[in-house]
Amino acid sequence: MSNLREELGLTPDQPASVNIEIISGTELLRISVADNDPALATDVANTLVSYLINDNAIRDVRITLMEPANTPEPPSTLSIILFYALAVLVGLLGGIGMVFLLENIDPRLYDEKQVENISGLPVLGNIPSISGWRAEKLVVRRFPYNHAFQRLGINLQAIAQEKKLHAIMVTSPEPSEGKSSVAANLAYSLAKSGCKTILVDADLHRPTTHRYFGLPNEQGLSNTLFSNVPLENIVRETDLSGLSIITNGTMPDHLEELLLDGGQMKKTLGQLTRQYDYVILDTPAFLGLVDSMILSSLVDGVLLVARLGITRQASLTTTCQQLEKMHAAILGLVINQTTEILPTSLYHYSKRKLIPFAATKDQLPLK
Repeated sequence: MSNLREELGLTPDQPASVNIEIISGTELLRISVADNDPALATDVANTLVSYLINDNAIRDVRITLMEPANTPEPPSTLSIILFYALAVLVGLLGGIGMVFLLENIDPRLYDEKQVENISGLPVLGNIPSISGWRAEKLVVRRFPYNHAFQRLGINLQAIAQEKKLHAIMVTSPEPSEGKSSVAANLAYSLAKSGCKTILVDADLHRPTTHRYFGLPNEQGLSNTLFSNVPLENIVRETDLSGLSIITNGTMPDHLEELLLDGGQMKKTLGQLTRQYDYVILDTPAFLGLVDSMILSSLVDGVLLVARLGITRQASLTTTCQQLEKMHAAILGLVINQTTEILPTSLYHYSKRKLIPFAATKDQLPLK
């Protein structure tokens, strides 16, 4: 190697590596030279072979060159451009495929605009995210939920000025989307604003209204519909003036027969709408049960609740289509568990302290 270095004028670190190996099962030698300079690597390889042939000290063994080393050609500019173009195309197709895969794996809706576009309905209310949403508690007494339900109530009252709107059913495509909580807090907010309101638990399968207000549930709507208990015997007053409650009552054995008799329910609603400004009905989730479908034809308007991260696109689409087939008066959407900051929140915080909005303690911000 010293003669080789002198002949080619190599430095001690040139070439980067030299490897000589016998190809298994043959009488061939492979000489590999690697260096950052392709021409130098070629010269070293060919010169080394020349030394092996000329300085062969083994008698009766002839060394012959089978294939000389060739300087590799530099890659063409076109190949580089083509490589990057293919990389971009593959990345784009992969991204589109990933989006398609995720949409099919997780069909739930996470964006408010997406919910609005899919349903084609106006958004009447945006309810902020509430920890422990299914804990069956009133949140309307606290900031910022009081403002959220006040805005929802104002939107409903604006609709009521244009057309008859007294009996309003609150439903959702599927369970666990917060329709019972929306119904309870909306009724409280309407009563707080001065409207004589009654909340009716018409979800005979999963009653919850009595728990929101801490009321007994021995007698209620089912007793009136099934056992002809007088209406005045099942109406319960609350500690909020202007808000009354009808709980679910004793569960009957044949729920389907009870609700399929729409005549008695229509009569009950007629009595209530004559006595109250608003009748808010907490009804079952729309899909899977016939109850809400029957009730949608008896009320003046339907309020549909969609919960971000829970409501599925197919369920929302199917619910809207079935309500349209029933010629139900769909008032709009309530988007539950929104992550957007309400504009009113900006008026209640300073850099130094929290500024309460109202003087009453039940409207103080959450701690």
